[in-house]
Amino acid sequence: MLLLVGATLAFALGRTTAALVAVAAAVVGQQLAWLFPAPARRLALAVDAAIHRVSAFIGTAAFTVVHVVVVVPAWVVSGSRLRRHGTTGWVAAPGASGDPHRMHAAEPTARGNRLDLVGGLAIVVVAFLLVGAMGGTEPDAATADGQLADRATATAELPPALVDQADAPDLLQQQGQVFAEREADPVLGWTLPDSTAPLVNQRDGVRVTPAPDGVGDDPLVVWFFGGSVAWGLGQRDGATIPARFAARATERGRPVVARNFGVPAYLVDQSSLAFVEALEQRTERPDLVVFYDGYNEMYGGMASTLAGVAPGDPFVAYGPTGAAGTGEPYAGPPASLEQRYAGVMAMHARARARARRAADAAGVPIVFVWQANAHSDRIRPPERDVLHELGWSDDELAALHTVDQELRSRLPDDVLDVGDVFSDVDRSVYWDTVHTNEVGADLVAQRLVDDLWDRLHDRQGNQ
Repeated sequence: MLLLVGATLAFALGRTTAALVAVAAAVVGQQLAWLFPAPARRLALAVDAAIHRVSAFIGTAAFTVVHVVVVVPAWVVSGSRLRRHGTTGWVAAPGASGDPHRMHAAEPTARGNRLDLVGGLAIVVVAFLLVGAMGGTEPDAATADGQLADRATATAELPPALVDQADAPDLLQQQGQVFAEREADPVLGWTLPDSTAPLVNQRDGVRVTPAPDGVGDDPLVVWFFGGSVAWGLGQRDGATIPARFAARATERGRPVVARNFGVPAYLVDQSSLAFVEALEQRTERPDLVVFYDGYNEMYGGMASTLAGVAPGDPFVAYGPTGAAGTGEPYAGPPASLEQRYAGVMAMHARARARARRAADAAGVPIVFVWQANAHSDRIRPPERDVLHELGWSDDELAALHTVDQELRSRLPDDVLDVGDVFSDVDRSVYWDTVHTNEVGADLVAQRLVDDLWDRLHDRQGNQ
């Protein structure tokens, strides 16, 4: 765009050769961007960041020049006149004779003059510092034993994992709107309101999940709980993990319908509380309950959202509005890496115990699944490009892989680990550190059907 604007200006100024060169450069650049999209995205972001820094510098410099060259000399001149003419400003003289509307000069003092000059200079300095601070800085990235800066799940262009999903831009927009309209809840932190959209629908606390073809009149009912991955961020209603689980199980001869209770950004503490509420509020009793969690606990418990919370203490990643992590105030020393590992395991164990008590009382079977994420196995090159664009360095990715492997090694035997579900997959499935496209959701669903097949068989036999 800049090259085309430059070409237009060059033509207007009669610089035909320069204009043709600019047009040719724009065409070649566009062709290269189509051939090499990932480097093009990084270059575009780098240029954008450079323009931002230059504009911030120019703004700061202009502010400084105006105040140092114009404002400060004006104050100095004003002070000189003050000493020569004895005026500081105009005030009404109480009790003065003559015209009551006439204004009279106040008498200056040397101390007042000095205070005016010092105060003016102080204002300039503080304003200069504020403008510099507002220019923006890049957050420092730390390794796993320190605070990890949060990362947005947005890139300059659609990530490679989503380019084959024709409705992906509309899907992400609709899902973001649903989460933006979340409602405060005194127990869970927030819940999702009912919503209707072409690709994303929410009803009565569950995401709408169509029943698979051929399910019949007496299918097994499977409840799913978890965060945004279980809910299906990046997938349409019929392509989430719960929806594909029901479809795959039905295709293999175990008719299943799924209820998707997942809520974006929930930790397993919140998921277990949501399960307890669902049992209290619904007459339906599921044949199986699946919790699909792990990444929010790993990232939240090891990194930035745990700031100010003792390891293992309850906390949530978001407030009802805004993205600040909350929890009980913690004034202790910074948590060590080992304390954070133990804290994540303690959080997960506490939620499992709560859910199991409720499940036993209701007589329903329950299983916990530690979900896959980009740090679980190998990161494919296109996915690594996206993570770089989101701000992750290779050192950080390596550190988080180590953290992920350590936490998985500490999981008890009754937690199903599917971290290797994409180990034989060559195409991109992740579009950030944990969310997958619809292909990824289907692969996870197939894996869960395989791993839980005997449980489904036992429940079907008991019907």
